[in-house]
Amino acid sequence: MNTWKRVLAAAAAGYILMFFSEFLFINGQEMLDLGLVDLVARLGETYLAYFAEAYLLLALLDRFKVGSPAAFFLAGAAYGWLLEGVVNPTMYDWFPFQIPFTGLSWHALIDVMIGLYLMRLVLRQNRPGRTLLLTVALGLFWGYWAIWPLPAGKPVSSAGGFALFALLAALPLVPAYVLLGGLGMTTFRAPRWSLALIGLAHLGLFLTNVLPQKPLALFVLPPLLLVVWLALRRSRRMVRGPTIFESLAGRVRLWNAALLLVVPLTAMVSYGALLSLRIPIPTNIHGFLATSILGVLFFFGALAKFLRPAEGLQRAAEGA
Repeated sequence: MNTWKRVLAAAAAGYILMFFSEFLFINGQEMLDLGLVDLVARLGETYLAYFAEAYLLLALLDRFKVGSPAAFFLAGAAYGWLLEGVVNPTMYDWFPFQIPFTGLSWHALIDVMIGLYLMRLVLRQNRPGRTLLLTVALGLFWGYWAIWPLPAGKPVSSAGGFALFALLAALPLVPAYVLLGGLGMTTFRAPRWSLALIGLAHLGLFLTNVLPQKPLALFVLPPLLLVVWLALRRSRRMVRGPTIFESLAGRVRLWNAALLLVVPLTAMVSYGALLSLRIPIPTNIHGFLATSILGVLFFFGALAKFLRPAEGLQRAAEGA
């Protein structure tokens, strides 16, 4: 895969990850309140961070020849913990509950498994019924979560404001998925210098921005990343079928990708209906509990699959 294709793949994947991580749970009022210059600056800075994380994630998938959803989730866990442990170091604040939330519960589970895996798996089939089923479900989820009550003094977005925000946020998903499918990406093969550059940037942030304020990070993030690395190294020895890159390769038709706009349209309806009830619904608490439990279960399930005794691993590989 040449340099430009890698850059374009990371650019498309970066927006997908950014959408599912930053937009698919908020009502957008905070962004709508920003001036145009501040909004552009904030979105640009956020997108650059997700571009770098997407590049690193794609390189990780290629390096370990990830070929199963379980291994894909573990790669997503590393991506989530780098985001929440280095780029935006929140995972040490409410220890230990913020280890799974949001690194596992949101980033690995929703950004990676739904945004980069399940959605692409469905879209590449170019079957509108399946695409609609998934997009409607995501829209209902978004509208429900986004209604959560904000702190005192911060208004919930109006139905019209949310509709504008949701549509603008979802529009770039269409070209992002079409581009990612059109690249025909079956490998990534990032040059070592690019990975070293991104790795040094993470290390610099960790040493200068995270550790001085949160010394606990030294005993949290490195051990977690080490466990993921060991599990992914084991998973590589068990690959017998196509890799994730190969299984997700395939052109996404523009008319099928356009059905992604059903996500904001459905979200508008569900958000507006819930808003009209004028009843505070703590959907943030519901979401926290549900996704955290699922994230932890997925993580330990994946570890159990790969970090088993060597004899059991050998039998599993022979039987795969």
